[in-house]
Amino acid sequence: GTRKVTFGTHTIDFDQWNTFVLTAYILAGFFMYVYVRYLTGSVTAGLLSGTCYSLGGFLTNHLTHANMIHCAAWTPLLMWLMDRLFFRR
Repeated sequence: GTRKVTFGTHTIDFDQWNTFVLTAYILAGFFMYVYVRYLTGSVTAGLLSGTCYSLGGFLTNHLTHANMIHCAAWTPLLMWLMDRLFFRR
């Protein structure tokens, strides 16, 4: 059988857990790319920032803390939305 991860009364497959964690890194890089591209207009700056953010120290050090990496992954999107809301570039 497949390995399982248990959270209280909930049990999920290990592959589902890995997918959940991996999506945080993908979203972090993408959202940082969008935010920096919006700020600078540069694709290169966006790609470099997205790569550095998603593979940087904070996210990689908290690999086992899914709640922290998902919060950090969504932060650039929230910053971009707040920037658009308040400054309307």
